[in-house]
Amino acid sequence: MLNIVLFGPPGAGKGTQSERLIEKYGLVHLSTGDLFRYHLKNETELGKMAKTYMDQGHLVPDEVTINMLKAAVLEQAEPNGFIFDGFPRTDPQAHALDQLLTELHTQITIMLGLEVEEEELKTRLKQRALSSGRSDDADPEIIANTGGTTPTFLLDNPLTFTPALNDNYEILSGRVFMLSASVS
Repeated sequence: MLNIVLFGPPGAGKGTQSERLIEKYGLVHLSTGDLFRYHLKNETELGKMAKTYMDQGHLVPDEVTINMLKAAVLEQAEPNGFIFDGFPRTDPQAHALDQLLTELHTQITIMLGLEVEEEELKTRLKQRALSSGRSDDADPEIIANTGGTTPTFLLDNPLTFTPALNDNYEILSGRVFMLSASVS
């Protein structure tokens, strides 16, 4: 099973690259943003729980995000693998993903990080706001905050995880790749 963790700032091209990977490998794309929008729109229990935190201006706890992702993974019958887009972002999420994949007798195959110049990100987000209608892409304050999206567990210490995560996220092993998207 091919399991990819894909991270990068909004507008870096995670969706575009995911489409290519899905077409080539038949993977299931799981975006935390899409999961949140689905659960909020459909007023699921997890969506209602997330909304109570969001309405108060708080971050949604890891447990809620983890449960959304876990439910999405477990509803897949016989996947070829997954693209985890925007997950994990915290140490508890990384441990939860490791545990879930271990239970499924698989692991993360590779992590891909997309890097794009800040001005290009702003341009892409403005263009996406026009075509998608996503309010988060149209908000200048959100657009200005495109940096800092490297998951905290990679910034803090990539060598402090359970064995499966440690093996796959160790930067020195050459399995964490940062891809620089060119403007062309």
